[in-house]
Amino acid sequence: MMVVQNTALGDGSIDIKKQHGFEMSYLYEYLEGGQKVDKEDVSAKFDMALEFSQDIEGRPYVEWEYNTDLFDKATIQRLQRAFGFVMQQVLDQPELSVDEVMLIDPKEQDTILHVFNQPIGEVETHSLVHLLQPAIAKHADRVAVRDAHNALTYGELWQQAQGYAQAILQSTEAPRVGIYMQRSVEILPAILGVLLAGKTYVPIDVKYPEERVRYIAEDASLSVAITDAASASTLQTICPGITTLVPETLSSSAEV
Repeated sequence: MMVVQNTALGDGSIDIKKQHGFEMSYLYEYLEGGQKVDKEDVSAKFDMALEFSQDIEGRPYVEWEYNTDLFDKATIQRLQRAFGFVMQQVLDQPELSVDEVMLIDPKEQDTILHVFNQPIGEVETHSLVHLLQPAIAKHADRVAVRDAHNALTYGELWQQAQGYAQAILQSTEAPRVGIYMQRSVEILPAILGVLLAGKTYVPIDVKYPEERVRYIAEDASLSVAITDAASASTLQTICPGITTLVPETLSSSAEV
């Protein structure tokens, strides 16, 4: 809730909203003259409330009221530090845009990034192709992927992927290859073939409007795309400059 009193910022209307699972109240009071009187302990009306005002010498201050069932003192103190850090940046550099304002100070940022995130151990960085090879060699005759109409064993998956990879390497030196296919098991060897060739695949849904397909192809600078027999003519019509690779025309015996 935000309440603005005695200012030109609003008419005192109340807007209650739930923010990240708890309610917050912001109250700004501009009172001329008078003397500040500390409040006695009271029950919090909101999960968290911030009251902005000025003392008798005109110095601004903020009072925090919070629900102790939801927050402990340490959490509120951390929020206060973060709030103060944000306010100080805005006051020191009023020309800052919102995306340039840091939410936590450099010391706390360093703690989060380097103290709380110490590496647990070394992680081996292998490609997806490298990780799949042992399973393919061990379970060549087992079903790797299945849809409502077809299935591929690990051996067939790998064999088709090699065919795609060879065709890609013979067709283009570009870093990206499009995949424009109906949803089926045939998409998996196409993806694996692109990765095996050391390229990046760009998926294009066959249900996309022509303008969208053309935009993706141009934006990715595609010169080659893997497609199926049912979709090849459509892609050639939309993007006549793209070479299409269709499964039925590929060799699957070569080693890459």
